[in-house]
Amino acid sequence: METILLLLFIFFGGAIFRMFFAGLGAAGRTIVGDGSLSENWNRSMGNFGPFTVRLIDKTVENIDLKMLEIKGMIPTSGGSLDLRVMLRDITDGQENSSPVITLIEHQQLPDNKTFFMNVNLGVIEHGMGIHKWVEMLRIVPMFLIPPHTGKRRIQLVSAIYDHNNEAIWGNTDTYFELDFSGTGYLEQSENDKKARSLTIQLSVAVALADGQLDTSEIDIINKWILKTINVFDDEETKAELGELYQKSYDNAVNPDNNITLSFVTKEMNEYADDNIKYQALSLCYDVMTADGEIATEELNIIKNLSKALNLDYLEVERMRDKKMVDFDTSQISKESIEDILGIDENTSEDQKRKLLREEFKKWNDRLTSLDEGPERDNAQEMINLISEAIQKYK
Repeated sequence: METILLLLFIFFGGAIFRMFFAGLGAAGRTIVGDGSLSENWNRSMGNFGPFTVRLIDKTVENIDLKMLEIKGMIPTSGGSLDLRVMLRDITDGQENSSPVITLIEHQQLPDNKTFFMNVNLGVIEHGMGIHKWVEMLRIVPMFLIPPHTGKRRIQLVSAIYDHNNEAIWGNTDTYFELDFSGTGYLEQSENDKKARSLTIQLSVAVALADGQLDTSEIDIINKWILKTINVFDDEETKAELGELYQKSYDNAVNPDNNITLSFVTKEMNEYADDNIKYQALSLCYDVMTADGEIATEELNIIKNLSKALNLDYLEVERMRDKKMVDFDTSQISKESIEDILGIDENTSEDQKRKLLREEFKKWNDRLTSLDEGPERDNAQEMINLISEAIQKYK
């Protein structure tokens, strides 16, 4: 037990970060199986064993997931509790373990890309528990990056903290295998450095598409640079990358350099693997939505960019939709909704109607998985805009 608590202290430290994966099971939400988490606590008094966790495999919208579920009684005297989760790569032994990073921003620590989730369990009274498995969060393996390439053994480190920020339970005995074909973040080659420098140039191109570089867009790019650098512990590496990325940014914003999108994408295809390409596209979407507006010019650049980088259309579509859930869609005009959905203006009216109906069904299905709040409101606004667009072609 002392070893577990020591690991928990090293892995989690003292800070509590409230990060939730939109649309997924968590405290107070409607969850898979049997009502809300609070309902399971309340009606499950007695008749259960010690608190435990497990991972199960599930596929949702063609994406393979690892679902973290919980059940049992928590050894608490009462109060508000938090479940915290991190991932460690222990392929080379516990003594050589390293954190796993994720491309999903709200599953990251604030200052780097390390996977970290904190889920509030609510106020739990002494003697309460749940006897049925309840989903708490979802891990998306395709968005995880271990320190090295190949078949990796990933350890799920979970802990429950009380309102005094003290660990009252811990588990380090849950594992899964990750077959990673990309470049691990500790294996960063010269090609990777070049590709990430090009990523910055692509993001600047998107930011400048509407003719101006907004402060909010600059902040997004700088935040990405810092998070990318902070993965490394070595100060020399941080300094080297900081200088490299700053130079790339300065070159991109300098109008005298006349850097073209076709040149940058050609270079990306030469130096970047798909992993880095998707990271680049994700950053471009973040930059596009940073100023609270979506310019047609920015949309066109991202659409052309995804094609030029030979990225999978369905993956790009999922990324776009996730960004739209987080974006204040009330700012979207009905005239631009087809551009946002990637519907070409030269498409026939019958095909446009078909594509819009498919989008309507997809967004309507997504709406049912979201709680009341900004994300649900954004999804509802997307449905309203798509519905209006359909009316044009009746």
